[in-house]
Amino acid sequence: MGFFDHIRRHRRRREIKGRSKGYVDPAIVKHVEAQPEAGRTAPRECEVEFVLVLIADENLEQLWETLHQVVVALRESKAWIECASGSLLLATFGTLPIPRPDAGDPAEQRRSAVSRLQSRFSTQLRIVHGRRAGWFGDFGVWHYGSAIVRFTELIAAINALRPGEERELTDSGDTATASARS
Repeated sequence: MGFFDHIRRHRRRREIKGRSKGYVDPAIVKHVEAQPEAGRTAPRECEVEFVLVLIADENLEQLWETLHQVVVALRESKAWIECASGSLLLATFGTLPIPRPDAGDPAEQRRSAVSRLQSRFSTQLRIVHGRRAGWFGDFGVWHYGSAIVRFTELIAAINALRPGEERELTDSGDTATASARS
């Protein structure tokens, strides 16, 4: 490989890193670069602090803007956005195997994120959040993230909410809070 190939690879890598900063946590990139042999971590059993958000999707143009703002708000609350499918987002807190200098209590980060989302997007979101047993790690080619026990209950709960409502679910399935803001 020649000098020009090296420069092209370096330039391409910079471009990709620049584009991906909006949705890939820089701490993960640094961790993988520093320890390429540790790129795959087997799933580990753990408690998962999660926020599941369903965004009102009647207006496509508004959906894009709201989706972007919700992701920014979650990232500001130290969430890791695991999955975005259409108007549904899953974020987790404290699950990454990489120590973060700004790490705090994942439960507090989750509650803070829900409060922030409720105040900024009062009637546009349905939110289910809580702490559940699960697995976190590398599930193979298709997914790096979490598998939360009884996830179907979370989907049913979020579908039962009206826009502007949030519900906290514990591992036992108990509802801790439910609220709507007008």
